[in-house]
Amino acid sequence: MNIRLNYSLIIGLLLLSCSAKTDKNIQATPESIQHGVIYYEDGKFAGWPANNGIWSWDNEILVGFVVADHKDKTGHTYEPLTARNKYARSKDGGLN
Repeated sequence: MNIRLNYSLIIGLLLLSCSAKTDKNIQATPESIQHGVIYYEDGKFAGWPANNGIWSWDNEILVGFVVADHKDKTGHTYEPLTARNKYARSKDGGLN
């Protein structure tokens, strides 16, 4: 299976998991961080969550990212004409 993961999306997920607030006295450690995929569609590029914003309040997290048709080429590997903003929302501190 050929899965294209964009590193900026992975970094965004890492930021989300580190910012999840369940208790003010709990701090994220490498052992406590969990990684997950919030969006995947074959043939699509997904990335840049930092450019579209990450918001966190209480136990809720909202992250914006760009989805576009993937295109093998030099530079950015997406088709700009198909780019659309998407948002992912978690109401349980980033677990789902």
